[in-house]
Amino acid sequence: MLSLVASALLTAGAGFVPPGRAMPRVLAPTALRSTALHIRMGADDEYSLATVAAEVQSGSAQLLDVRERGEWDEGHLPDALLVPLSMLQEGIIPPGVDLSKRIYCHCKKGGRAAKAEGLLKELGADDVTGLREGYEVLVKEGFDRV
Repeated sequence: MLSLVASALLTAGAGFVPPGRAMPRVLAPTALRSTALHIRMGADDEYSLATVAAEVQSGSAQLLDVRERGEWDEGHLPDALLVPLSMLQEGIIPPGVDLSKRIYCHCKKGGRAAKAEGLLKELGADDVTGLREGYEVLVKEGFDRV
């Protein structure tokens, strides 16, 4: 039921911010084509890709690309940090990753992002979400690619 209400609010342009969350300071880029709710955080909270983009652009969240270097070199999101899942599996957190910020992880299809979410929580991050959308879906939905 919540997702239907939230979807209606987003479609109407009213935006949706779950209880206890602050409204992002920066509006989501107009290039994003979809405001459909895609991302689940916890049992009850849902976020749109537009919210993810706005939080990353404002600096209140980090976007980690957990694919491997070869995949990254073929194309990546400009605001993402490369943190291969294999690195996290070895317990290595590269410089530039701030575990105190909200972290979103993405990969090719969502499976590695879910694994990275668990590993980052084990390594001390409190607010981590593995995006179910993979790289190509994010690009299709309007995220820039390099």
